[in-house]
Amino acid sequence: AELTKKNEKMHYNHIIGQKTAISKLTTKATVYRKGIVTAQPAILAPYGCGKSTITKAFGAQICADGAGEFFYYEKGNQLRIQEDFASAVGLWRHAMKFRPVVVAIDEAHLIVDKQQAEKPITASGWLLSILMQSALAAQQGKKSAVIEYGETSFLWEAEKMLFVLATNYWEKFDEAFRSRWDQVQLEIPNKKELLQILALKLNERELRYNEETVSVLANVCSESPRLIDTLTSNLSDKA
Repeated sequence: AELTKKNEKMHYNHIIGQKTAISKLTTKATVYRKGIVTAQPAILAPYGCGKSTITKAFGAQICADGAGEFFYYEKGNQLRIQEDFASAVGLWRHAMKFRPVVVAIDEAHLIVDKQQAEKPITASGWLLSILMQSALAAQQGKKSAVIEYGETSFLWEAEKMLFVLATNYWEKFDEAFRSRWDQVQLEIPNKKELLQILALKLNERELRYNEETVSVLANVCSESPRLIDTLTSNLSDKA
């Protein structure tokens, strides 16, 4: 599986709600662009709360105006099933010759989730080693760390590389790993935000609706925002 490299125009104004998380990430991006080392972020949320959109917006914010290169992996096992340590980091090393790199790993729990693995978990050790050691160094305010795996080593430099994790299942990682990351927790949208999100989705699909319809849908989605896409998609198919 190959990486997805994106510098697409994604901004926080695409997101309804999540003001606390956005404020924290905006501050972190500003601090990082100034060269100040802080703990690397882990963006955590229930399904359907905007985790992927916010992750992309954060990467785009740091890399704006050509200030960095944003690598976005849609699923953690895209990285896990790489053949070896050297080939996986080769692309990052090359990019870092020209500008800082932000590596965002969405669905990060798939790095360690054996039940959802597409292939045996034979190649995940190197990735966990990089994430674990770079997260510890960043947490301690260190500018760099030499990360060794087998006979290969990788120089992580805070000003040149930032890892971002995003997941719905943070508990898949052990406590030692979790403690090294700056956890950014997204919230389930409230009723007002759900109404706005649903109206936006229905408009995007050019579906007619009234306030009563939106209110009923919001009540259905209040416990599981992930249902928003499912319900609006089904309505679109029937239209």
